[in-house]
Amino acid sequence: MIDLLKRFRLLFTALFFLFAAFLIFTFHARGERDTSIFHKILMQVSFPFQQGAQRVFLWLQGMGEHYIFLAGVEEENQELKKAIGLLQEENLRLNQIVEPLTDSEQKCRALFETMAQGV
Repeated sequence: MIDLLKRFRLLFTALFFLFAAFLIFTFHARGERDTSIFHKILMQVSFPFQQGAQRVFLWLQGMGEHYIFLAGVEEENQELKKAIGLLQEENLRLNQIVEPLTDSEQKCRALFETMAQGV
């Protein structure tokens, strides 16, 4: 338990100040409108922690949105890889069909040239 407190000391401190600021704002809204020096100091001390917490939450929100976007992109990438594989197989098959035709075409041209020279 002590190790946990030592490890997350900064987090617990920040949460404490955030909670204290929340309580002060709650009590302040109910009571008088004059802010005491203690409340002002506490708000000044807790403000950087509040900003830090806000940045962390915004960062987590951004990471969540990017993760969802990247998950969709990964699925699309897998589909495109499958399509590329199919196209490569079809290209290989067509090349195997065309290859004998080019050999025959070359033989026909050679025969045509010899016939043209003989005429």
